[in-house]
Amino acid sequence: MKPHYQNTNYAKVLLLLIVLHLSCSTGLAQPAPKGIKIVGGKAPAGTERRVALVIGNKDYAHANALRNPINDAQDVAAALEKLGFAVTTATNTDYRATLTAISRFVAGLGTADVALFYYSGHGVGYNGKNYLLPIDADIRCIEQIEEQGVSVGRVLTELTARQVRTSFVFLDACRNLPNLKACNAASRDVTTQGLVRPSNNPRGSMIVYATEEGTTADDNQTGRNGLFTSELLKHLTRPNLGIRAILDQTVAGVETRSKGVQSPARYDKLWGDFVFVQTSQESARPEPIAKTRPEPVRPEPAKPVTAQKFSDLPFADMVYVAGGTFEMGDTRGEGGPDEKPVHSVTVSSFLMGKYEVTQRQWESVMGSNPSHFKDCPDCPVETVSYDDIQEFLKKLNARGSGVYRLPTEAEWEYAAGGGNTTNRTRFGNGQNVL
Repeated sequence: MKPHYQNTNYAKVLLLLIVLHLSCSTGLAQPAPKGIKIVGGKAPAGTERRVALVIGNKDYAHANALRNPINDAQDVAAALEKLGFAVTTATNTDYRATLTAISRFVAGLGTADVALFYYSGHGVGYNGKNYLLPIDADIRCIEQIEEQGVSVGRVLTELTARQVRTSFVFLDACRNLPNLKACNAASRDVTTQGLVRPSNNPRGSMIVYATEEGTTADDNQTGRNGLFTSELLKHLTRPNLGIRAILDQTVAGVETRSKGVQSPARYDKLWGDFVFVQTSQESARPEPIAKTRPEPVRPEPAKPVTAQKFSDLPFADMVYVAGGTFEMGDTRGEGGPDEKPVHSVTVSSFLMGKYEVTQRQWESVMGSNPSHFKDCPDCPVETVSYDDIQEFLKKLNARGSGVYRLPTEAEWEYAAGGGNTTNRTRFGNGQNVL
């Protein structure tokens, strides 16, 4: 079982985290208009070039002022700087400044490996599309949303046109507009609340809403940050945690604190996973994966680089697999339909056990041995279901020695083929034979 992995710089990977926590800051590339601040983050050695645009709007002229967007933007920007992003922030942007910020951000994507866009402020869904509302928006009838709002779809279209491989969109669209009449003064009132389901999220993207479509999110009147952002910030900078794990824990926190009233939604077309910070030093203890059969006793290397040993873990010896990009699927024309089409996948670095979980290890955690072929404690455990394994992982993780999980299909194929070695082979041994 393997840990969450980090997206490394082996192929151009563009992560657009449009964390639209509808309420926060603003950013542009230099020269920057008034109110826009650019901070250059330094990415850790060996990582991608990371850029971020953070926009937050709080003080609306014709709508309810919000409480936390500026704080949200500042805190997200600070977290991103720690993660190696060159961050552009902007606060309280009007229509022109918002468009300028996005246009300059999009124009600079050609040289970026990872990009992140965060928005906090008023946002609304209308006529099948989602719009961000600048602070000067004066919407008096429903059709004016299209005229005065900035379309989220515009950003996604630009990313698609520039063939952005991997993108993340986070929309914390937690506000709503009061009942509005049609501009033609016809008759009907229209309630616009929350966002609508995304319609043009490209392949390789993940779009996340701070709350389900058609509902509103909590601006959090008692804390420094909105509910969604406060939970996101708890996990965003944690080492060795994949984006899906970050979101899983964020969702759990939001649902718990809101007593189930607010539940973030995710629309996932992502190919792989991404870890913002991956530790590889022995002392850093990256998130491990349960391994299986015990490794034969061997002398420890003088300076372990690709292998790590954590003696306090139930599964002590782990193999460090450096992340990279590979062609996943039936690359030799020998597989079945479920192995097609072949596609590029980027995985992050991870730790993986060398062998299957043994009967001895299973019994030490579960208290029983379900194997059909018993009396072989160091043989792999068998006759276990997926649900059995999840219960095993739950009990194993409860020991507090690490966070273990099963490997993803991409991680398994990547490791089995030799990781990021130049000559990937069927069995990862430099040859195409067992």
